[in-house]
Amino acid sequence: MALLNANPDWFPALRAVFAYGARTGAPTALDWPEETLLPISPGVLLLMIGGEKDGCIAHSGTATVQIPRQLPYRADIP
Repeated sequence: MALLNANPDWFPALRAVFAYGARTGAPTALDWPEETLLPISPGVLLLMIGGEKDGCIAHSGTATVQIPRQLPYRADIP
């Protein structure tokens, strides 16, 4: 989320962003085509660190998540 929300148009005071084990690959569970990469804003400094043994990517495809196509309407939420 830090990478995709690092947009100075949305957050004018933002100067830099840090992410560990992050990627910009769009999730196919949200109906993005495979191998889709989402853009990162060029307007901020970026420090991205990756690891080889943290299990982040290895375990990202093992959980099954059911995402509703439309959230139920709740009248009690403003």
